[in-house]
Amino acid sequence: MKRTNKNAGVQLSLFENDYRDRTNKELIAELTDNPDQVAEEWEWNYSMERLYNSLTPKHRRIAAAAVELYKRREIGRSRSKCIRTSEDIARIMRPLLTDLEIEEFWLLPLSHGGGAMKPIRISTGSIDQTSVDVRIIMRKLVEVSATQFAVIHNHPSGNRYTENDRTTLGNYKVNLPEGHTYESYAKFLLQTMPPYLAEHYTAKIKKFLAWWEKEGVTSIPDYADMRDEAKRKVPSWRRICKVLLKNDYWCKGLSFAQTKRELEKQVEMITRYTNEL
Repeated sequence: MKRTNKNAGVQLSLFENDYRDRTNKELIAELTDNPDQVAEEWEWNYSMERLYNSLTPKHRRIAAAAVELYKRREIGRSRSKCIRTSEDIARIMRPLLTDLEIEEFWLLPLSHGGGAMKPIRISTGSIDQTSVDVRIIMRKLVEVSATQFAVIHNHPSGNRYTENDRTTLGNYKVNLPEGHTYESYAKFLLQTMPPYLAEHYTAKIKKFLAWWEKEGVTSIPDYADMRDEAKRKVPSWRRICKVLLKNDYWCKGLSFAQTKRELEKQVEMITRYTNEL
């Protein structure tokens, strides 16, 4: 603690002690009452989550607040620079997306001169997908008067690209998560979506199920022959999952098409936003 003559107040020096010269055990001792046990396990790839969970509630709040402030400071420093490459964007977004357990989609608006504005989270999803509506992106850009933008999302699943059995467009065989049926997985996916988007897909799915019920199919199977599914000859919850995972907004995978009313609304929205820009 240092006293200053300038304001006769008390000034705390954040970096009075250089923590870079301390060992793991010494740093852990600042956070927990069991440094010996924690430090020993740390040498064997001790996880940050376990370290955090070993803290007292008070120390957890302090640690979380310190980490958040550090992230915001790093983001602020990066935003002051003009965006010229993808590395510039990564420098801003990395503190927000590192170590997340679910996939998120973010929007980074840019000014006319290429300066970064405040990042905006558009949606959150599950471990390997998240849904995005381009209309929300357009609205957010208009709200902040951005002239350029970048979109960013993370891959908690560890997949850097689409899987080997997928095409570039993401067409693939659905990998059903353990403990789920296709029906339960479809309902789970709906729960992860924004309310307006979940309502849209739910309405389409209900029409899909009602149509097949009129055709005499009273119980929709979890899955059917893949060739028949591809030709849309049979209903299944696997078909519904594919529509949700691909963000097939018009549900073409369920044999729907964009209606005249929906097309008119889309044209009206695009025209309105174009005029505002």
